[in-house]
Amino acid sequence: MRARWASLQGGFSFTMLLQYIDLALISKRSHANHSSDKDVDTPSTLWQRFKTGWNAMWSFRRINTPSEAKNVPHFSSTDPIYTPPRSTFILRQALNAAVRYLVLDLLAQRKPPSDPQSLFHPSLIPFFTRLGSVTLPQIKLRVLSIAGFAVTFYCIIQGFTSFAAALALGCGLSDVKDWRPAFGSVSSAYSLKNVWG
Repeated sequence: MRARWASLQGGFSFTMLLQYIDLALISKRSHANHSSDKDVDTPSTLWQRFKTGWNAMWSFRRINTPSEAKNVPHFSSTDPIYTPPRSTFILRQALNAAVRYLVLDLLAQRKPPSDPQSLFHPSLIPFFTRLGSVTLPQIKLRVLSIAGFAVTFYCIIQGFTSFAAALALGCGLSDVKDWRPAFGSVSSAYSLKNVWG
C-alpha cells in the first residue's frame, strides 16, 4: 500500500472496529434493525447472516432506519424519493470506484521533495505568529498539501464506498436504496458547516 494511503486506510479500518463495537457490544442491534425486509426477525441461513453482517458493517449512517443520521444526501436533490435502477447504479458505482483509484494513482506519482527537512522544519510550523516572514512558496506548499489531503481523503472514502456498493448490489447483498451517496454536492461545500454537515 502506498504510504499516503496507509494512514487513511488505518483510520478507516479503525472505524470498522468501532462500528462492530457499536453494533455487537453496545447497542446489540438485531437483524431487524438493519434489514429492509420487515418480515424477517432473525437470519436463519448462513447467507442471510452474511447479508446482515455486510449491511450492518456499512451502515454508518443507519440509512432507512428510525435512527438515520441527519442530512444524508438523497440520490436526487430535487426528488428525495428517486432511486436509480439497479443496473445503472452498479455501473455508475463501478466506474466511480475506478475513476477514484486512477485519481489516487496519479496523485501518488508525484516525487517526494528533494529536501523535506527544510520544507517541513519545526520552525516553519507556526503560521500566524510569523506572518511577516511567511514566503509565497510556503503558502503555496500549505495550500497544495491541504488540497492534496482533501482530494485523497475524498477519493478514498468515495472509492471504497462505491466499490462496496457495486460489489454488494452485484452479489445481491443489499438494495440500491441502502447506498445513498456518501457525500452531497461538492458545489455546496462553500462553508465549513456544509463541508462537515
